[in-house]
Amino acid sequence: MVRFRGVAALALAVVSILGFFTPAKASTLPTQLVETGTAHGLIIQYRAGVSPIAADGQAAAANAAKVALVAGHGLGEQLFTADFTKDLPIAKAKDIASRVRQDPRVLSVGINRIFKAASMSAANTPALRALTPASAVQTLKAVDAFNSSAPNVASVKLTWKAPAKLYGAKVTGYIVEYSANLGKSYTQIKLGTALSYTFTKDLEAGTPYKFRVKAITKLSTASKAGLPSSVVGVTPTTAPQAPLLTTGSTVSTTNTPAWVQQSIAQQGGLAVTYTVSAALNGQTVGTCTTISNACIPSNLTAGVTYVVDLVATNKRGSVHGITEIRPADEYYSSQWYLFSEFGINLPKAWQVTRGNRAIVVAVLDSGITKHPDLDGQIVAGYDFVSN
Repeated sequence: MVRFRGVAALALAVVSILGFFTPAKASTLPTQLVETGTAHGLIIQYRAGVSPIAADGQAAAANAAKVALVAGHGLGEQLFTADFTKDLPIAKAKDIASRVRQDPRVLSVGINRIFKAASMSAANTPALRALTPASAVQTLKAVDAFNSSAPNVASVKLTWKAPAKLYGAKVTGYIVEYSANLGKSYTQIKLGTALSYTFTKDLEAGTPYKFRVKAITKLSTASKAGLPSSVVGVTPTTAPQAPLLTTGSTVSTTNTPAWVQQSIAQQGGLAVTYTVSAALNGQTVGTCTTISNACIPSNLTAGVTYVVDLVATNKRGSVHGITEIRPADEYYSSQWYLFSEFGINLPKAWQVTRGNRAIVVAVLDSGITKHPDLDGQIVAGYDFVSN
C-alpha cells in the first residue's frame, strides 16, 4: 500500500494513476493539467477524535476560517473536504488555509484546487471527470405538508429533479440542507437517491425555513458533492396548541377569563381566534370571541358562577384550553425557575403528566435535610458523601 502525505502529493498521485506522469520522460506527457487559479475548498486533517462537522452543520474549522465552510466527505486518515460556498481565487484560499491552521483541532490544511485539462481527450477521461461536481439539483420545491392525522406536527415536503450534468458519474444520494436563521447557517441531512423528502421532526410551526439540495455523485471510488440548488423557503403550520387558562375553570361577572399569550409556534404559525363560552347546568349562556388573551362572555347574571370553556381556532383546526395547575404552595408564583420565560416550563409539563410514584430518580448532591415535600419519599440508595 502506498500512502501520500499532503494535498499536493495526493494530486500528484491522481496524475500518476491516470498515466499523465512518467518519471523517466516528464517531457512526453500526453496532456497537461493547468491550474485555473481558483479553489473549491480545503482539505483539512483533524486531530484524532475531532468531528469534522460542527453543531451548526458547517465544517468544524469554520470559526477559524472566518468564512462559511460546508462539510464535505472523508478521505481517510482524518482528512476531510470542506467546501467554500463558491469557488475562490487561490490567493484568498491560501489566506483562509493559514487561518484554519491556527485552530488547535487541526493538524494540517491543503487547498482543494480546481484543474482543467489542456486537451479534450484529457477532459473526457473518467477519472478526471470524477473531480468535477455535478451541476445543481433542478426545480427544488418546498411546501407546507400539514397532515390532519398529526395536526400538531410541523412538516415540510421537498421535491426536486436530478442534476442535468453528472460528468459520467452516478448519483448515489442527496444532501438536504435546511436553515432556521434565514440562511446564515445550515444543518445537513444525507439521503438516498429518492427525489423527495418530508421533514416530520425538528421543525417548529411559524418559523420561516430555507432549504437547498446537493447531489452526491460517484465514479469508481471517488465521491463528490455537487453544486447546491437554488434556495427555497417555506413556513410550516399546525393546529394551535391548547391555551392555558390562568383564571380557573369558572367565570362570573367579577372574573374575566384570561389565558397565557401564545407564541407564534403555539398558535401554529397562523392567526388564531379564541372563543370563550360560559355554561350553567350544561347549557351555554353566553360567549365572546377575541384575538387577544382575555374576554368576558355576554349574558352573565351577577352572583352566578358559570363553567368556562376556551377554544383556540386557526385554519388548521381547533383545540380546547386547559386550566392552569396551581400547587398548594403560597410561594409558588415566586419560584421563577418553574416557568417558561427563564425556567423549565413546569406548568406545560404538568399538562402531560403529574408524576408517577413508580419512577425513581437520583440526585447527586451534598445531602438533604428533613422537609415535608421529601419526608416519606426517599428510597434506599448510595450515599456518595458518608460512604
